[in-house]
Amino acid sequence: MKVESICIVGGGSSGWMTAALLVKNLKNTEITVIEPRDVPTIGVGESTMGHINRYLHTIGLSGRDKDFMTECDATYKTSVRFNDFKEKGHTFQYPFGVSRFFNCSPEDWWIIKKLYPDFDISYSEFYNPITYLANTNKMCFQSEYIPNFRFDQDTAYHFDATAFGQYLKEKICIPNGVKVIRDTVDRVQLDSRGYIDFLIPKGSKTWRIKADLYIDCTGFKSLLLEQTMGSEFVSFKDVLLNDTAIAGRVEYSDPESEMINLTDCTALDNGWVWRTPTWSRIGTGYVFSSDFTTNEKAEEEFRSHLTKLYGKKRAEKTDLRTINIRHGKHKQAWVKNCVGVGLSYGFLEPLEATGLFTTHENALRLLDTLQRRDGFISQMDRNTFNMTTDYDIEAMKQFIVIHYVMSKREDSEYWRYITNDLEYISPEDLLDLTVQSPRLFKEICYDVGHVGRYGDLSGTLYIAAGMDYYPVSETLAEYAFSKFSKRYEEELMPLAYKEKRKALEFLETMPTAYKFLKDNIYV
Repeated sequence: MKVESICIVGGGSSGWMTAALLVKNLKNTEITVIEPRDVPTIGVGESTMGHINRYLHTIGLSGRDKDFMTECDATYKTSVRFNDFKEKGHTFQYPFGVSRFFNCSPEDWWIIKKLYPDFDISYSEFYNPITYLANTNKMCFQSEYIPNFRFDQDTAYHFDATAFGQYLKEKICIPNGVKVIRDTVDRVQLDSRGYIDFLIPKGSKTWRIKADLYIDCTGFKSLLLEQTMGSEFVSFKDVLLNDTAIAGRVEYSDPESEMINLTDCTALDNGWVWRTPTWSRIGTGYVFSSDFTTNEKAEEEFRSHLTKLYGKKRAEKTDLRTINIRHGKHKQAWVKNCVGVGLSYGFLEPLEATGLFTTHENALRLLDTLQRRDGFISQMDRNTFNMTTDYDIEAMKQFIVIHYVMSKREDSEYWRYITNDLEYISPEDLLDLTVQSPRLFKEICYDVGHVGRYGDLSGTLYIAAGMDYYPVSETLAEYAFSKFSKRYEEELMPLAYKEKRKALEFLETMPTAYKFLKDNIYV
């Protein structure tokens, strides 16, 4: 199959992100977007991960771009902070960037903590000085005092996802020739082989829209991938309990202190609350499980939390809306000449900003697939795409689950169930399935189709350390100490304190996240 024309059904952030990526990088390919009128957006994807920078670079944008940042109400993000996830009163971070193991292993911090309980440098501080940017709410471009910080790669964003989609539409898609049809699809016609032959928009019973490839960006509705092509939906409700969100926007009182350069996550009795500050307001929401509480009780719990943060007046002034979450995946992301991108393919939950992550990673993988042989697509390409998208969403599902199951909380029915009874991985999944035949084909598909190759365990280690889930027992720590005590006491611990002191002294001279944005972007 040769792809020379593409029709994207559905606007929104996923539709325009996909259209912008393809139109900027596929020459001589006709791209059409069918954008419905007045379709409400989900609005929970306002936090991103560092991986978005490859997407931005590929369409010619960066975090230094004033036009992009100001149009999308964007702020910088360097880390994710987790409050009360391990137990009430405890906080830890998962900062961006590459971990620095300066001549030591990931186990060394755990050994030191076992042997020296008073060692007051956290895992994230020990291995990743970017933590100090988030701890102090300071920002800089790059500096020898934060040696692993690469601004253009390790900075992510909080922004208005709807505004971002419209920015891409007006500034990239339309100027580069994307055709826009403001309508909804009334009927999908298949040909004799089961491929999509053409679409009929609601505004016309005779006008047919034809393309070689159709991309489904219709959100949870999944009009093409699920409803038309029959790709089965697989729910994640058995392990991801949170199925509802109550979201709102809080006005700033003091942006200098309230505009933080991280995503703040706080666990409550039946889920968790996000805080994602953009330039003009603070995005917030409570993600919870309807199996353990009602919408009314959840709102009461959420407003109580907001009152503690912002005072009763601001909490009561915040308008809230309820969002039902359909988390899961479709068995196939690509069926014949139809591909699902964004919510139409799958969704996890807002934790770790996976909403937009699956959008830009799947769109990048689609671009790579279309460029591989100048638009020629075979069944092997579809298989490769399906295998790697499935791998990604399953890996991210397990990553999110460990934020819960490693907890030590047992103070509510919700947390008691998670820590004691949740079967988050099946016995079959514990087995090594990579040796199944045909292994060579699977390895080829993985190597060719896995964009970014970010499959390291550093993220899991940050969460495990934050939860005090030590892989090193006291017996093993004492054994290691007997061989390397001089190295720990005379080298690693002094070096960690020296790095911390240098970083904090430097950051004292740096502006707050708010001031940095005001001086460099919102001038």
